[in-house]
Amino acid sequence: MKLTEVKYLSDLPIYFRMSKKKFNFLLYCVHIESNYDERSIPKKNGDKRIIDVPNKYLHYMQSIIAKDLNELINKKDIYAHGFIKGKSIFSNARKHVHKKVIINIDLENFFGSFNFGRILGFLKKNKFLLFDDKTAVVLTRLMCYKNSLPQGAPSSPIMSNLICNKLDFDIHNLSKRFHLTFTRYADDMTFSTNWSKFDNDMYKIFLEELKQIIHDAGFKLNDKKTRISFSHSRQEVTGLITNSKVNVNRNFYKVTRAMVNKYYFMKNDENKIKMGKIIQGRLSFIVDIYKKSNQYKSQSKSPNNSGESREELLKRFNFYNRFLNNSKPVIFTEGKTDKFYLIATLKKFYKEFPKLISVAEDGFFKLNVEFKSASKYILNSGGFGELNSIIQKLNRSYFDKYLKDKNNNFVFSEFPIIFLYDRENNIKSNALSILENKKTNLFKKGEVKNLFDDSIGNYVEVDSQKLSYAMTLPLVDGLDDTQIIKSEDKKGKVTYKYNYEIEDLFSKEFLSSSFNGKKFNRNGDIGEDEINKNGFSLYIYNNWQNIPDKEFDNFKKLLENISKLIK
Repeated sequence: MKLTEVKYLSDLPIYFRMSKKKFNFLLYCVHIESNYDERSIPKKNGDKRIIDVPNKYLHYMQSIIAKDLNELINKKDIYAHGFIKGKSIFSNARKHVHKKVIINIDLENFFGSFNFGRILGFLKKNKFLLFDDKTAVVLTRLMCYKNSLPQGAPSSPIMSNLICNKLDFDIHNLSKRFHLTFTRYADDMTFSTNWSKFDNDMYKIFLEELKQIIHDAGFKLNDKKTRISFSHSRQEVTGLITNSKVNVNRNFYKVTRAMVNKYYFMKNDENKIKMGKIIQGRLSFIVDIYKKSNQYKSQSKSPNNSGESREELLKRFNFYNRFLNNSKPVIFTEGKTDKFYLIATLKKFYKEFPKLISVAEDGFFKLNVEFKSASKYILNSGGFGELNSIIQKLNRSYFDKYLKDKNNNFVFSEFPIIFLYDRENNIKSNALSILENKKTNLFKKGEVKNLFDDSIGNYVEVDSQKLSYAMTLPLVDGLDDTQIIKSEDKKGKVTYKYNYEIEDLFSKEFLSSSFNGKKFNRNGDIGEDEINKNGFSLYIYNNWQNIPDKEFDNFKKLLENISKLIK
């Protein structure tokens, strides 16, 4: 059911997909003001902005309302750029690039200006809604807090845009008379022009008429934040520079880069976690703006010409967090489904692998390792090449410059990263050979070390600090002729190559059986009576308790050797 399909108050529980009893309890038995949590977030000037965040139940209902209200917005005609899909501070700023004059206006107490009565009136009079009194009152109660729209509720931004639609239209008509381009991002209004006749006297006339329109609409201008800027000075729109292109503030980038360099050598605690989230947001924002402004290129240099592009700065930061700043051992697999087999094995034999899994006080399993798929972090299809791509970066001198302390020692996590390879016939079958292969050219001679016998898998020490290891699947019994490739050199020395995947650690009898009435098919398209790798791995993950112990023997070999690498 859509919001526009709600006709009566009795329709609301159905609309919110909850029982009438629960809906009435949330609406009438729990005081609405007790459903909000007051929080503060920092402003640019150092002050704090107070926001009111609804609890999960109220947030759920407000989100449903917001989603349907968003469909009422005419995205082609509206002048607002805030909180609208496909629009952003970038689209807002782009309208004001290469302008002789830019005027910035701020509305005072924006969300507080939308009182209970305004919301109620909109819900009753909007031609797409036309709710009766009782229904409109209940919906208004769900969206208001302390008699106005709360800043922090998901329904507030979209409701403010809908009510401001007439205001935006009136201001647009005023702007046309003065040859001004107008946009609004929440409470920030921006006007710009290249019209040569727009002088100081005209500016004063425009400002007086604008104040009157804003006042008639029930808002108030924040005179302290009203400013005018010209092309010969820095022009800023919603925090972005717009003189010649949409750009981030130079100082913002410099501060962010300094935060990144400090972050690498911070102590691993809650402060570092919080700092990491802040930096991630700032770097993503910087790169996103450069891409959207069509000025960003992979070889573009940072504003101080340090030689590192913005993209490289973000990649380095992400790489550090994903691979070098881990809080537990990390196991990288070629495919995204591999981890389900390993986790199922750990759950079934958790007492045998205390380093890898434990049982929490609440009785649930707790993994002491983290599983990651190469495809998720390299963003291709997964597999051998992507694992190698990760390992290459781990060993490059690229990190010599950035990730060494004053004593020239690497600053890495104490927990190892383990790379798990399938055995494939297009490369040599053990991990040592994989990394020494001339085609991959991953390491210089002597940088890899064979640690264990290949009969149970091969581990490779990547550097003297034991940062990471590589290993293949263990050798298994029962392979057929298509999975074993025998070769003999001129001197009569016999070598073997193997071709099998992690699914082949199960017995052939098991793989050929039925799983919820379907057969396993790992090759391409599947029929109605078949499941692919993803479906098969989820079956193992969800039904490990019912699968015979012997089917996990080869997986246990694998996990036993992984355990040996973890302190």
